[in-house]
Amino acid sequence: MLTHESRQLPSWLIFDVRQEMHPTLLVILFLTFAPLSLPARLGETDEELRKRFGSPKATGPEKLYLQGKAYDLGLVLTFQQQDWTIQSTVIDGRSVREFYTKRGEWTESQIATVLTSNAQGLKWTEATKGDRRLLRRWRREDGATAEWTLNRMTVIHPAHSRAVIVLEAKAKAEVSRPARI
Repeated sequence: MLTHESRQLPSWLIFDVRQEMHPTLLVILFLTFAPLSLPARLGETDEELRKRFGSPKATGPEKLYLQGKAYDLGLVLTFQQQDWTIQSTVIDGRSVREFYTKRGEWTESQIATVLTSNAQGLKWTEATKGDRRLLRRWRREDGATAEWTLNRMTVIHPAHSRAVIVLEAKAKAEVSRPARI
């Protein structure tokens, strides 16, 4: 059996599972890996979102203004996690649109984390045309889209687009009814 002496490892690399982990090491590990679990995920329920982030700092309807009237499309839950603000639109009990905003510049790792967390087992393909410094776009094979612009990233499930189409048809039907004069 090899021991740490025979491998000549530096003493700071040696960890004896019988010893307690130093609190500073715990904090470093938490700060390193906590952001990896940050993003909300498309398809999560209201309950799952609250379990992940705690109570939302704000809730309210997502309003769509069509044919001169406001319609409620879904419920928007706004969460705050460190420097991140996450807004989830819930329609029919599931998250169908996610907005992620943060202070400062985004890293490639943060963008990849948001995309991976919202992949739902599918692959994102970048569809960016032109300068990638200001705007980037991705598409999944099921029609979901993601867009990053400077300090914000939006991920939209096709169910959101379908709900908008249904609401647009409803609004159009309401204004097309014969007048009762």
